[in-house]
Amino acid sequence: MIFTRFFLHVPFCASDKVILPHAVPPLQYSVTVLPKKTRTKHTVSVCRAAFWATYETEGGIPMLKKISRARLDALRQGWLESRRHLPAARFGPLTALDDSLIRPHTGFNTHPDKNEVLLYYIANGELTHGDSLNNHSVLRRGEALCLHTGTGLRHSELNQSSAPLRLVRMAFSPARPGDAPNYGEQRFLWENRVNRWLLLACAAPEPDSGPLFLSADANVYAADLTCEARLAFPIEPGRQVYLLVVEGAAEVNGIVLEDGDALSAFGE
Repeated sequence: MIFTRFFLHVPFCASDKVILPHAVPPLQYSVTVLPKKTRTKHTVSVCRAAFWATYETEGGIPMLKKISRARLDALRQGWLESRRHLPAARFGPLTALDDSLIRPHTGFNTHPDKNEVLLYYIANGELTHGDSLNNHSVLRRGEALCLHTGTGLRHSELNQSSAPLRLVRMAFSPARPGDAPNYGEQRFLWENRVNRWLLLACAAPEPDSGPLFLSADANVYAADLTCEARLAFPIEPGRQVYLLVVEGAAEVNGIVLEDGDALSAFGE
């Protein structure tokens, strides 16, 4: 079984921000990929998943909360099935997190956006992107693009293939509203995330290091775990985490997550 995941670090609004003592050690989370219940000797079950978000919180001990896929708001429009993780709230600068299945030869036709940072991760299938900056790309499984809409642009996100597209869309409030729009994409090597963390996007990437530039106080990671593998992620003091499982199953500190489930860690 394979497990992929994403981590995102984001701050609270200034009124909610609490600085924790420097003596508080990083919190450690351990993630284990579970074997498929009915798997045979030759079965490989894919679990590519997760998204973590962290930001300033009160107290140093987090409370884990499971968000079941069945309890999420669902949008169904024939060509689209989408689960909305933040229908009426925000998570620091994260304003939307949608886990969507887009049918072949459909998608989001050209439409305007402004003052928003959009990060797309292709979990399965092919995404065809086009925009008014004259960018046109086809991205596939494990690849990502980041679109800073800034003062405004028009773009489309389509599935022009003959297979379904599983797409994770994240939207952020920009750190600097009103900047000129820009676009970035990255075709990460899959082996760079196997049983380890791969940084997909961050606010201050090193030159030529690989991560996408993200104009928000956030870091997004992915990992791909083989069957029954374990991987820890230390959470720095004053940060908070959100996890999305895209496929398969995993266990985080004793909490079992299935395809589409999420997990948040809130300070007590």
